[in-house]
Amino acid sequence: MVKEENFPNAFKEVYVILQQMDKEHVKKIPEDFMKIIEKNKNDDYEYTYNESVSFDNQILMRETEAILGHIFLNYWADENQKSTIINNLKMKDAQEEQAKLKQYSIEDMFKSKNDKDKDMELDSTSKESKIKENQISVYETESIFTKIMKRIKSFFG
Repeated sequence: MVKEENFPNAFKEVYVILQQMDKEHVKKIPEDFMKIIEKNKNDDYEYTYNESVSFDNQILMRETEAILGHIFLNYWADENQKSTIINNLKMKDAQEEQAKLKQYSIEDMFKSKNDKDKDMELDSTSKESKIKENQISVYETESIFTKIMKRIKSFFG
């Protein structure tokens, strides 16, 4: 979970990582955002980018990944990449919302004990057909952070 109190250390990690990147990519980040990173980084926090380890294997805070994801989405991604990321985020949000609706179903909350007992008595075939009617299709996709991190890693070669 992303925690606000971790952001100063995350800004330090982002700052160190950006120092290792190609200046062409860093120039795409607005000066205002770079000033925010520099102003809010924790100078007492020690983070060293290990050049002998690939970017995939660097140990990063979740907040650092979030900031790098923001930078990638807003400053480095082309329109096709942006639309793919945004669509994946919307789909993930819809799936999470659907799970919440199912977990906190109003219909189940107000069912009487007799109705619940009747549901238990349904034979397995009618249960399966009822489940199939209520199911939504879920497509397995990589998480958005994984996709963003892979894209960022491609910049490091």
